[in-house]
Amino acid sequence: MKYDFFCDENITRKLQKTIKKLGYKVDSVKDQKLFGMNNGNLVKYLNAHNFTLITFDKDFLKKKFSVNQ
Repeated sequence: MKYDFFCDENITRKLQKTIKKLGYKVDSVKDQKLFGMNNGNLVKYLNAHNFTLITFDKDFLKKKFSVNQ
């Protein structure tokens, strides 16, 4: 199984580059200019593009999102 990752705005470019060097597809809030997008809309974007989110945002731990959202 191969994962495509999406780095939230709180993830450094250095970490993003390291993940890419390991052979994974990586995109980010910074690359897509999605700054300030609310978490619900970000989850919809991630689902639409089959991304796995990498974040330090503790709000994601407190919320439940439907996989079909």
